[in-house]
Amino acid sequence: MVSNYLRSVFYLYFQICILTEGVGCCVKAMNPSAIEPSLLRGLYPVLERAGSANYLIASAGLEALSLIASVTGHQDIISLLNANMDYISHTLSTRLRRPHENPAVFDALTLVLRHASQDTLPGIRDIVNDVSRSENNEIATTP
Repeated sequence: MVSNYLRSVFYLYFQICILTEGVGCCVKAMNPSAIEPSLLRGLYPVLERAGSANYLIASAGLEALSLIASVTGHQDIISLLNANMDYISHTLSTRLRRPHENPAVFDALTLVLRHASQDTLPGIRDIVNDVSRSENNEIATTP
């Protein structure tokens, strides 16, 4: 029983790694002009994987982010995050309002904080302010 469970967990991790690396490879194979519309849908899940506490998943996510950064003309992951911080901060704020439904949001937030630069700080401030406002509104409206 335990060995089946461990085997299932191993295969799940393996699938997550392969799919995450596949996203990076797909971006690399795409026409650069076609990447931008797809980037907004695919970037956040890769951020979650790159921020994972699991070394293999995080490595696959970071590799995919590096590929995405280079293909989209960014010097590194930090530059990619800076260029997309409005989208990232909105997505993080939205998901942080319901962390019980989005537990991997903390992985993505961890990654953003680890790779934060001075240019990223206004976006991080917006996340904190937005989540704080929504929590204050919930407390004020709770009977």
